[in-house]
Amino acid sequence: MLDEIERRGIYCQVKAGSHYALSNEPLQTTTLNAYAVKIPRTFVFRSQGKVKILANKLSYPALVKTFAKGEKSQRFIVDSQKSLLAMAEGVKHELDGMIVREFIEGDIDQCAVIGNKVYNIQRKFEKGVIQPAKKAKMSSLSSKDTETAIHAARICGCDIATVKMCKGYVLKVKPLVDFLLYNRKTGADLLADVTELFAEKTGFVKGEGK
Repeated sequence: MLDEIERRGIYCQVKAGSHYALSNEPLQTTTLNAYAVKIPRTFVFRSQGKVKILANKLSYPALVKTFAKGEKSQRFIVDSQKSLLAMAEGVKHELDGMIVREFIEGDIDQCAVIGNKVYNIQRKFEKGVIQPAKKAKMSSLSSKDTETAIHAARICGCDIATVKMCKGYVLKVKPLVDFLLYNRKTGADLLADVTELFAEKTGFVKGEGK
């Protein structure tokens, strides 16, 4: 559908071809890395058997995600090379892939990107747990992190997206924004920003019906 929308010259905030990077986390990680987006040191494996080759090159703790039948099947943190190898050997079902990423410990910046505007709410990391988004508070980003969030969204084919970051590292890009949550937390009107973005991209001028 996105291909047809693009073919007809109709503006859409999600670009044709973006589905793959947005729905496949290993591919998204590889894509962000290829375009020099700052991400934690990450290895993507097709099977758990390859883990032992690079296990000694990681810093620990490390975050491990496994994928089966197109979906994430497990997510956990290992604190040593020994634990990582034991985990890999213990997986008995067939996997589509595995991500092993150095764990960045810290508060999560959850950014709503709308064109060139970025609104951020911060989720605290306390006692090894990230607080839920409903407890997050508005937080400002540095200009560098703001540019990184916009760049990451664009690389994944989105003018509107949620970008999760920690200490300046991009963790994930999603094509959805919880507008009501951000309106409540920031006091801004993100839907008005969406309207302005669409008006800019489509050439609509209020009152002229273009």
